[in-house]
Amino acid sequence: MKKYGIIIIIIIMALLLLSCSQQEEDETVRIWMYRYKDYYGDNELKDLMESRILYYAEENSIEIEVIVYTDDEMMEEDYMLKRNLALEHGDADIIIGDMRSGMHQTAKYVADYTKLSNYYNIFDNFKGQYFIPLTSAMDTIVLDKQVLEAYGIESDKYITLDEYYEIKQQLKAAGARFKYEAEEHQQLMSYYINKNDLKMMVENGQFTIDKQAAIKTAREIAEDIVKNYDTDIYTIKKEIVRNTNRDRIIYDEILGRPFSQRGQYQPLKFLSFTYDITPPFEDYVVVIENDLENTMLRVPCMIINKNSSKESTYKIADYLLSDKFQSSVYNNTLTYSTITDTPNVRRDTGYNDDRSYKYEPGKTKIYNTNLTGKDIKELMPVVQDAYELFKNTDTEKFFTPSEYRIAIRAFIGNEALKMVENPSYGEEDFNRSADEYLTRFNVLYN
Repeated sequence: MKKYGIIIIIIIMALLLLSCSQQEEDETVRIWMYRYKDYYGDNELKDLMESRILYYAEENSIEIEVIVYTDDEMMEEDYMLKRNLALEHGDADIIIGDMRSGMHQTAKYVADYTKLSNYYNIFDNFKGQYFIPLTSAMDTIVLDKQVLEAYGIESDKYITLDEYYEIKQQLKAAGARFKYEAEEHQQLMSYYINKNDLKMMVENGQFTIDKQAAIKTAREIAEDIVKNYDTDIYTIKKEIVRNTNRDRIIYDEILGRPFSQRGQYQPLKFLSFTYDITPPFEDYVVVIENDLENTMLRVPCMIINKNSSKESTYKIADYLLSDKFQSSVYNNTLTYSTITDTPNVRRDTGYNDDRSYKYEPGKTKIYNTNLTGKDIKELMPVVQDAYELFKNTDTEKFFTPSEYRIAIRAFIGNEALKMVENPSYGEEDFNRSADEYLTRFNVLYN
């Protein structure tokens, strides 16, 4: 009997050793991706990423498994929970395709990105963070120059978002009255929150805000609403909760015409300015929208699981930052551009080393063949300005969880309305409301 017991123990030990050996030999790189509802070419990019990864893996004899979930089969919150468990248990080596909004939940699993040779090629303002955006994106807003001229306001052809917000304030001072719709509400919030540098902070492990900056912001918004908008509180409240209108049009009610509209151009891509499209206005100004936490909201982001010891994990991640892949993103997607800046990427995307655009008549690809040499000359400065703006934009807010921005905007918007409805709403009332808001926020996110 003793003899059989020894044999059984030996068999069990052998099986355990075999199991451990098989686990050690499991070199399959598991890549997780979430597909949101397609918007502005998102899935075009996801298809490109997946196909190029599969090709790279086959070419380099790397075993991979791409685990894809869609919002049709699983809500984003459920996916993130499942994703985080996979990271915890070592069942996910790389996360790609997730938007930045939920990436802060993965911060404790993040590997050392400096092990990637191509990590050093991404734009400096995106280095040293807990996730890596795999592409870049910027939007534009197009302004009707006739509206500017009607109020005696001058502007350059291409301006920044901050300059646009200041022009809107000048227009209101000159008599313009913008219709208070969801998009106008969003822009008004952004102007004053940015102006006062209002943001969520952490002190002694608790979330807080600068109350003086917060009450100043709310008061300025309330004063602006009372002075410059011919509307009622009911309409304002309705527009605050309504989703922003997709075409993002701002109307001037005095002239009875649109003043600004979301652009159809991507300023980091010269090619987008040659689409065969008709601008919304006969004579126009282009705003380079460098609010990266907004314009790069849907950019796919990557983390590498620090618990992954597979060499191939880093090879695949490095490939996604390679010149070859980054150039393919630029040339094969409608919206997205590169996150790396190397001589090869600049050359592949049509730029000189100084980021001036290298237009060669008859050779450079353009969509609208009716563009004249003069048209091209006028268009080229925008992509040069856009890249300069992109690489010098502060990315702190981009890497801050989006819940912080949403919460601050909601709080400030509600407080401003209290001040509009009740002119005697004072600092004591505001501080009490702020304390209640911060208590709730800390319960949710701390």
